[in-house]
Amino acid sequence: MKLIKNYICISILFIGSQLFAEEKKTEKFDVVEIPQDSLIDNSSSKKDLSVNADKKINLNDIQSNGIDEKSTSLESQEEENLDDVNPFDSEETLSDGSGDQSASEPEDEVLNPKIEKITIIGNVYVTTDAILNKVPFLVGEDFEIQKTDKIIKNLFGTGYFKQVQIALRELGKKGLELIILVDEKEQVSEVKFEGNKAVGADELKKKIDVSKIPAVDNLELKKYAQMIKEIYIKRDYHLTNVTPELRKENGKTVAVFKIEEGTKSLVKRIFFKGNKTFTEKELRKKLFTREDWLFGFIDKGGSYQPDMIEGDRHVIETFYQSNGFMTAKIADVNVVMDPKTQQYNITYVVSEGERYKISSVSVPGNNVFPEQFLMNFVKVRAGQYYSREAIRESIEELKKLWGAHGYIYADIDPSIEPDPETKTVDIVFNSELGDKVFLNRINIVGNEKTRDKVIRRQLILEEGSLITSQLMDVSKSRVEGLGYFNQRDGVNWKTVRVDDKIADLDLIVKEQKSGKLGAEIGFGGVPDEPGKGKTSSKASPIDGVKAKAFCSDSNWLGLGLDVKGSVEWARHEYGAFFNLLDPYLFDKPITGGIELFARHVDYMDMKKIQGGEVKEWTVGGYGTLGYMLRMWGGTNLIGRAGMESIKYNPKPRVKLDREDWPYAPLYERIIYKNYQAGEYVSFLGIMSQDFRNHPMHPSTGYRWEFVSKLGIPSLGSKFGFLKVEADVAWYTPLIGSYDLILCLHAHGGSIWQMHNKNIPFKELFHTGGPSNIRGFLFGEIGPTLLGDSIGAKKQFYWNAQLIFPIMPDFSMKGYVFYDGGAGWDAIDSREITDYLAFHNLNKHVFRNDHFDYRHTVGVGMKVTRPQPFEISWGYKIDRRKKLGETPSEVHFSMYREF
Repeated sequence: MKLIKNYICISILFIGSQLFAEEKKTEKFDVVEIPQDSLIDNSSSKKDLSVNADKKINLNDIQSNGIDEKSTSLESQEEENLDDVNPFDSEETLSDGSGDQSASEPEDEVLNPKIEKITIIGNVYVTTDAILNKVPFLVGEDFEIQKTDKIIKNLFGTGYFKQVQIALRELGKKGLELIILVDEKEQVSEVKFEGNKAVGADELKKKIDVSKIPAVDNLELKKYAQMIKEIYIKRDYHLTNVTPELRKENGKTVAVFKIEEGTKSLVKRIFFKGNKTFTEKELRKKLFTREDWLFGFIDKGGSYQPDMIEGDRHVIETFYQSNGFMTAKIADVNVVMDPKTQQYNITYVVSEGERYKISSVSVPGNNVFPEQFLMNFVKVRAGQYYSREAIRESIEELKKLWGAHGYIYADIDPSIEPDPETKTVDIVFNSELGDKVFLNRINIVGNEKTRDKVIRRQLILEEGSLITSQLMDVSKSRVEGLGYFNQRDGVNWKTVRVDDKIADLDLIVKEQKSGKLGAEIGFGGVPDEPGKGKTSSKASPIDGVKAKAFCSDSNWLGLGLDVKGSVEWARHEYGAFFNLLDPYLFDKPITGGIELFARHVDYMDMKKIQGGEVKEWTVGGYGTLGYMLRMWGGTNLIGRAGMESIKYNPKPRVKLDREDWPYAPLYERIIYKNYQAGEYVSFLGIMSQDFRNHPMHPSTGYRWEFVSKLGIPSLGSKFGFLKVEADVAWYTPLIGSYDLILCLHAHGGSIWQMHNKNIPFKELFHTGGPSNIRGFLFGEIGPTLLGDSIGAKKQFYWNAQLIFPIMPDFSMKGYVFYDGGAGWDAIDSREITDYLAFHNLNKHVFRNDHFDYRHTVGVGMKVTRPQPFEISWGYKIDRRKKLGETPSEVHFSMYREF
C-alpha cells in the first residue's frame, strides 16, 4: 500500500452487498458530506490538501473493493465541482510541499498501517459504544481492508441503519483514522393499527412480532403491511388494503398501519368442467376447499386460500389417476369473484384422458425372497384399473418389507409401460436393496424439557445392531406413548448415513405441554323420592355446584415423573389428594409411588337421620411398587398396599316418622352397615398393558387393566372384602389416520364381603355419571331404598364413541357416543326383600336390585385452546318419567395446560 503523506479520504460504499442485495437494491444513496470539524487539519503541509466542508464527495463513484493505490492531489478551489470529480481517479502525483517531484521518484511505502482513532459520525439514536461493539477493529491494530466488509454486514444486521459508509484518513506517517458514517432509520416508539375490527391489535402485534421492529424505513413498512394483509387473507378478507406511515407524536416516531378490511370473501360455489366419469358431488368431497355452509365457521367451509388450490389440483389428479385415468390432469382452475357480492366461484377444468387397465404385474425376486412371496406385498393385480395410489402403497409395503430385514435404503423403482392402442399398462417393481445398515449412534434432538434418558429407555434399538424399520417403528410408537410430544409429527426418525453399512439415527421430537393447572365445575343430585322429581345429595354427595382445582404434570422436571395434586370443594364435600409416581425407579423398569388423601363428605337431605345429614371423614395412604414384564410385548405388574380410616362424627342415628315405622328395623340395619366407622388395610394387584399410539389422543391400539383389591380388617374393625375390576379400550381409525376414530370401551366389576364382615359404602359401585354412563347422575341407576342409593356389588357398562378432530391440530375435538350398562345386587338384597315380603310392605321402595340395562346417546366436545374445557350432553333413551328422571344431563369441566 502506498501511503499518502498528507491526507487520504477513501469512502467505501456497499450498495447492495451480498447479504442485503435484495433488501437494499431500491434504496437511494446520496452524496455524503463530511463535516470539516470531523477531519484533522494537517497544518504542517505546505500545500492545502484538505477537503473543504462545503464540498461533497460523491461516494457512489468510489470503488468498494479496496483502497485505490493511485494517489491524487486536490487543489482547494471554490469553483471546482467535486460532485463530478473522483479524487482517486487522477494520475497526478502529490507534492510534499518542497516543490514538484518527478513521477518516477520512488515513494515511501508503509505496510499494514495502524488504526490510531475510530470516529463515528451521524448516529443520533444508537450510541457510539453500541456501534463500536459491531466494529471488528480496535485502536492500535493493523488496518486490514478485508474487515471493512464485516463492518457493513454487522451494522446492517442490527436493523437500525439505512446506509453505512467508511472513510480513512492518514494520521502521521504510519497511522490511520477510521471514520464510519451512518444514516439511521426512524426509531419506532410505538406501533398502532387503525380500522381493524376482524383482527384485534394484540393478535396483529403477535403475528408480526412488533417487538422486533427497533427501527424502520419505508421499504420495511411495506413488508410489514404485506404481512398484515396475509393475516387477513387467512381470515378470508382478500380485499384488505393496508397503508403504512410514520408519524411524529410528542416528539416520537409512531408506525401506523391504516387498515381497510373490506368484505369477507368466501367460496360460494365449486364447479367442474370436463368430468364425464365422476359427478361433481363425488369430486367436491375430495377437495380441501369447500363451499360455504351453515357451520362453515367450524370446519372452515367456504374459506378460499390460494395455496390450497394447488393442493386441490393434486388431489383431483391423484383421484383420477388412481381410477384408471393415468394421464388425467386439471387443465385449468378459474377463480372468479362476483363483483356485486365479492364472493368466489371456482371452476376446475378436468382433462380425463383415456382409461387404462393393468395387463401384467411382476416383482422380480432375488436371493432373499422369491417373486411369489413378494407379490403378497403388492396392492395391484392384472385386470384392475391402473391406480397411482395402489402403486404408491405397493412401494411403501415393499420398502417396509426390506426395511424389516435391514435394507433401510432399499429403493423400489416401478417400471410402468403403457400401451396406448390397447389401453393397458405393464408394471414391474424393481428392488435395489443396497447393503444392510448397522446403527452407529442415536441422537435425541428437540427435547428441551424431557431428559435424554427418559426417551432412550423407550427405544428398543441398540447401538451396533442391525437397523430395521420394524424396530424403528416400535421405538417411535413407544416414545409417542409417553404423551410428552406433539401427536401428529412430534416424533420422527432421521437417518444420517456414515458409510454404506453404518448410519446414525436422529430422533427428532417436538414437545407439547405435559402439565395441567385448572378447575372443574359440576352439577349434581339424584331423585329424592320416586315420582316427585326432587333432587338429593345422598347418593351423590354433591349439593348444587361442585368445584375442583388441580395441578398435575406427567413429565415433572423432565424426568418422566407423574405428579398430581387436587383440592375439591362443594357445599357438603371437600378434600385433598396427592400422588407421585416414578415409572422408572432407580432408572430401572420398576414403578414406585406414593398416594395420600383426605376427604370429608356430608350426606345431606336425609330425613330419616337425626340432623338430616351424615358427616364422613376418610383418610388414607398407599405405596406403589411395580415391574414391567417382557411377556406379551410388555405387561405391567403393580402392587399397592395402604390403609384407610373411615369415621362418622357424630354417629348417624335413625329418626323415622310414624308412617315409616314399618320399615324402621330394616332401615336402621342398612344405614348402620352403610355408615360404619373403622380402619382396614388393603392390598391391590394390578396387571395391565397399553399399546395405544398416544395416551392423550389415541387413534389406534388398545389397552387393558385387571385390578383386584383385598380389604383386611384392622384390630377391632368389621370391614373385609374382595373387589375385582376389569377395564378394556380399543381404538381404530375409520377415515384417514385421525379424521374419524372409533373407540370401544368396556368395564366390569364385582365385590364380595368376607364372612360376617362389611363393605365400606364408598367401595360399592355407583353407576351413572360422566365417568361411566353420561346422561345419568352419580349412582342414579344402581340399587336404591326409599329413594336413597345404597350401592351395588356388581357393575357393567360399555361405551362406543366416534371421535373426530374439529381443528387439525387436535385443539378441538368432537365426539358422538352411546353409553349403556347397569349396577345391581345390593349388599343386603335378600334381607331387604325378605323383610318387605314377610311384613307385606310395598316392594317398590327397593329398586334396581336386578340387572336393569339403561342406556343413553349424546354428543360432546373437548377444547384445549385457548381455554381448555370439555362439555358433553347425554340423552336417556329409556327415560322413566314416573320416577322423576330428567330427559338428559349436561356434564361440564374446564382446565388449563402448562
